[in-house]
Amino acid sequence: MIDPRWHDARRVLLVRLDNLGDVLVTTPAFHAVREALPSAHLTLLASPVGAQVGRLNPDLDEVIVYSAPWMDPWHTLPQESARELAMVETVRAGRYDGAIIFTSYHQSPLPAAYLCYLADIPLRAAASIDGPGSLLTTRHKHPERMMHEVERGLDLVGALGMTTAARDLVLRVPAGARERMRARVEAVGEDDAESRRIDPQQGARGEVERRRMNPREGGRRVNPRLSAVGDEARLRGLETEIAASRRLKPRLEGLAAARSACADWEMRSRGVAGPLVVVHPGCSMPARTYPWERFAQVIDLLVAELGARVALTGADDEAELVGRVYGRLSARARRAVLPLAGALAFDELCALIEAADLTITNNTGPMHIAAAVKTPVVVLFALTNPPEQWGPWQVPHRQLYHEVACRLCYACVCPYGHECLTLVTPGQVIAAARELLAEAAAGESADRGGMDRGAAQDDDARDEGACHAPLRTHAPADRSPACEGRLRGATPLGAGSPAGPLHAARPSPRGADSSAGPPHSGNVRAGGTCPAPTASDPASAGHLATGAGTRGRAR
Repeated sequence: MIDPRWHDARRVLLVRLDNLGDVLVTTPAFHAVREALPSAHLTLLASPVGAQVGRLNPDLDEVIVYSAPWMDPWHTLPQESARELAMVETVRAGRYDGAIIFTSYHQSPLPAAYLCYLADIPLRAAASIDGPGSLLTTRHKHPERMMHEVERGLDLVGALGMTTAARDLVLRVPAGARERMRARVEAVGEDDAESRRIDPQQGARGEVERRRMNPREGGRRVNPRLSAVGDEARLRGLETEIAASRRLKPRLEGLAAARSACADWEMRSRGVAGPLVVVHPGCSMPARTYPWERFAQVIDLLVAELGARVALTGADDEAELVGRVYGRLSARARRAVLPLAGALAFDELCALIEAADLTITNNTGPMHIAAAVKTPVVVLFALTNPPEQWGPWQVPHRQLYHEVACRLCYACVCPYGHECLTLVTPGQVIAAARELLAEAAAGESADRGGMDRGAAQDDDARDEGACHAPLRTHAPADRSPACEGRLRGATPLGAGSPAGPLHAARPSPRGADSSAGPPHSGNVRAGGTCPAPTASDPASAGHLATGAGTRGRAR
């Protein structure tokens, strides 16, 4: 039951002031508030990058952009009290009945609580281990165990009696963004279309392979995520489900458009018939970034071994990074790679990731975007943060990292040799990508088989004058544990040796306090090598954390 003090709240401020991915993993909690207060006006107070997520969230009515000085790890904001006082007045003008402040465990909610206090918001809720005085009207304490960040947000609003059964990340990609993404991709690719062609013999082999893979499509290999749905009966079944379920409607709305958003790129005559893979090499924190040279090697292998087409993405300020990666590629790989740094708006980037077969990235925003739109993802996950707390949520994934003694440093810049990432080889990344693509292909094949059987049954039913049943869908798992998967056999490694066989990462022991790590710090010590585990230490082996999830559309 909802807290009586919040029952009549009509205007609620939801505060999440850090990065894009942080806002995304809080969206299930936002949805719980929406379900509990269906007629309330919900406003998100977010950073400039986090606000991008809020604008694609149907649960929110308004977004206010705020660069908070306590969320400024690089000290770029000038000290300007007038700016802060102006934000107090902006929030006060919203006449909010309550504010719910979401933070990571190493962040204090009290600065934001003080902002809301000064803005005369009467109800102020947050999780805090610090004594808040009268800044909070509801001070919540999370259970002393490792929790995924999604669960932490749900736990906070649950303390107010606001719950939901819908635990997926919320990100609705506009249909217009899909069309604009396709147009921009075509525009970028037009200039070098000729250079992307390969020799006729290779093209012929690709055509034979396409016919072998999908003879029913007249020799074309059609990506199931991009091809239009042509069966009218199946569309009617889909529409029945849409009409029957408010929760499924936004997730399935525009499905045919999403599947055809990249159709032109998919079928362009470039002699590459493999999967569409988004590779995003950038990250806001250097300590969480896989070496750019390794990303180039990964792309070379994607093209050579998997026949992939690669969209190489990045923000405006990552154009130089993307250029370096692209410049390191082999001539063959360049023909299959489209560099898109700064070429896509945020919603267009989401549309591209939605249309892709796989995403490969660091522990950064696009990882969470992939989880939101249910695209399998391989994550180069630096051990600056707990993988169990920040891994991809409810989507097929692999988290790749190498265990080190200095794990959970929360550093912005690695003071050592970055061994938690540099000891992950490009070959291991490709192995993880191959597994995820194979799993997705197997799942789609099973789905198509079920749809074909269902369509046949529908035809029989129509012949008998009966109504056909709606399409069956797979129910999403409650969550994808960040540390599940099969043991691959660990081989202890000495310092400086190449990474050995990967195995499933072990979760932290139950009851471990997720707030016990050191504070977020950008301090850089003198260079050197990360303290090497002993040969008998299990932390010396490479890790691959697997996750299962359902492949579908975002709400």
